[in-house]
Amino acid sequence: MQSRRTNFIVQGVLLTTALGACTAASSSGDETGGNAVEPDITQTRKVTRIPEKLLYVVAVEKTEAGATPSPDALFTVDVQAGSRTFGKVINRLDMPNVGDEVHHFGYNWDNSKLLVNGLFSQRQHVINVEENPRHPFIERVSETLNNDSGYVVPHTVIALPNGNDLVTMIGAVASGSGAPGGMVEINASTGKFVRPFGPGANRDPSVVPPKFMYDVGIKAELNRMVTTTFGQPKDVAGGIDITSPTLGLGNQVYVWDMGSRRVIQTVDLGPGTGALEARWTNTFGEPVGYTNTPGTGALWAWEDFDGDGVYAFHEVMTGLGLPADIIMTSDSKFLYIADWGGGRVLQVNIMDRLHPVITSTVNVPYAQMMRLSQDDNRLYVTNSLLSTWDDDTDVGGPRNVTYGLYLINADHLHGTMTLVGNPLVDFRNIQKKNGVGRMRPHQVFFDPAVVFPFGFH
Repeated sequence: MQSRRTNFIVQGVLLTTALGACTAASSSGDETGGNAVEPDITQTRKVTRIPEKLLYVVAVEKTEAGATPSPDALFTVDVQAGSRTFGKVINRLDMPNVGDEVHHFGYNWDNSKLLVNGLFSQRQHVINVEENPRHPFIERVSETLNNDSGYVVPHTVIALPNGNDLVTMIGAVASGSGAPGGMVEINASTGKFVRPFGPGANRDPSVVPPKFMYDVGIKAELNRMVTTTFGQPKDVAGGIDITSPTLGLGNQVYVWDMGSRRVIQTVDLGPGTGALEARWTNTFGEPVGYTNTPGTGALWAWEDFDGDGVYAFHEVMTGLGLPADIIMTSDSKFLYIADWGGGRVLQVNIMDRLHPVITSTVNVPYAQMMRLSQDDNRLYVTNSLLSTWDDDTDVGGPRNVTYGLYLINADHLHGTMTLVGNPLVDFRNIQKKNGVGRMRPHQVFFDPAVVFPFGFH
């Protein structure tokens, strides 16, 4: 988007990439310490189905006027039933640098490490959660992903069976944080680039898709992936541009052949849709999934019911404000929608896949990312989208001053929700490295004993 505001994410990219040229050719396992063999997408993980005891919550610094900036941090929260410290922060792990914009993160294949992206800084933080899950520590920090891969702005992290992590990259170095977006494999032990997952950054995206990249949903048993759009960093990272009818959002969604790592179908959802999350149903072999489009306040479903290999996309719900996240129950009965713009969480029955029905609504200020317990009964919700969007003054001043981690009890049998604690953890007045104040919680993961299926993110 073209705006008078400073585009902080583009500034960060330019600062960290000015000295490097695009080098998107594959690196070998010997050079990176990563595994350059193909991941076996038929592998499964032994899902544990146990209650979570800990939450890992990444939070972005909010520096008050006149205060010394603190680094972003990973907070550990005790959520073990009956614990004397239930709902309390029991550890804070500060990042080594200021200004990362920690955002999405994820486990490696054996859940011994977390890979935490710096969305603005491009840094990869490799965090050990195996030795002492209550007090994780940073093992490695890598700062070369942009120069090594040719891509910028790391987002979604998914563990691969070959021991690497798959990371989506929203933009490219050569275009100044524009197209193309893509995916890479990263060594989960070092945070280093191993090779592109699919086409490299040195390409014409009008000839070799995808043009956009944001999230990726994997359906391994069908050998299919779906990747989404949001928008290019140069267009969306500075904030909400009310002078733009589409907010600079993208319009395309892509269906991939996972084994060959190539796009086999490009779908145009319409201008300004900006599809975010990609969630397949958890029903084995079912060719159905969903994505949320914040630009048009809608939920879309994709399906291949006729089995012809071509996915049809349907707008199945509208009027959702600004849907920022969606998450699926383990049995694919309910889809939860976080409406950041409307300040609410929706419980939606999707048993009729193309005709979803809202069954319950709970108010959570600026509801953002969600994490659902494996028994489908506890839903954890954060409420920071992106610092530049949280603070955007073009729409009448900062909207979000009530940062927190919220807990919702979900009645999976009857289809109701109840807010527990308001919030469970208050991030408006939290201890950080330099003083006490606000921090912006974004994504949540459970302790490493809780193992989810391949593709979970």
